[in-house]
Amino acid sequence: SISSFAIDPAGNLTLLETMAAQEDDPRDMAISDDGRNVYTLNGGNNTIGVYQVLTKGKLQKLQSVDQLPAGFTGLVVR
Repeated sequence: SISSFAIDPAGNLTLLETMAAQEDDPRDMAISDDGRNVYTLNGGNNTIGVYQVLTKGKLQKLQSVDQLPAGFTGLVVR
């Protein structure tokens, strides 16, 4: 599962949601430059999950990119 946190100006973390999203063996994550989307690389089923970041740490799944070849180990978002 994927948790969400808030970061205050002093750099302290506060847990917002213990399970903001659930994926099959998430191995890497990236967030878009504008902070609006989160992407997860999932090793259990070779997919990429695409989420919109909502208020208060909520994530809404937008889509899943399926049928990636096995062996991916990292994710880069621009």
